Amino acid sequence: MNPTPPPLPGTPSTPGRDPRGPWLPLTFLAIGIAPALVCLLVIFSTRTKGSSVDVLLVRFLIVDTICALISGIGIGFIAGRQWWLRLLTALPVAAGLWLVNALIALFAGCVLTMSGR
Repeated sequence: MNPTPPPLPGTPSTPGRDPRGPWLPLTFLAIGIAPALVCLLVIFSTRTKGSSVDVLLVRFLIVDTICALISGIGIGFIAGRQWWLRLLTALPVAAGLWLVNALIALFAGCVLTMSGR
């Protein structure tokens, strides 16, 4: 008769899991998409035309760039442990958020400068 085998060792926690849950990445995504929401709010609340819209859109693109970089870097640091993996994740996230927000700004510029508005 064979003796009882020794108990199996415990399973280590998954290395990629964040114990804080999904709230930190979602917060960084919210920071990255916030300029688009503000721009859409400006579309529906502003009746200005002319050069003031140009100044507004330039400031929007500056804020968009800053928010997209913060969001991309934040998500990149959460996603990986090696620097190259963090960079590989952060750059496309930041570029994608910047592009989405810039397209919304382009749409806002077209809507605000239309003659029928």
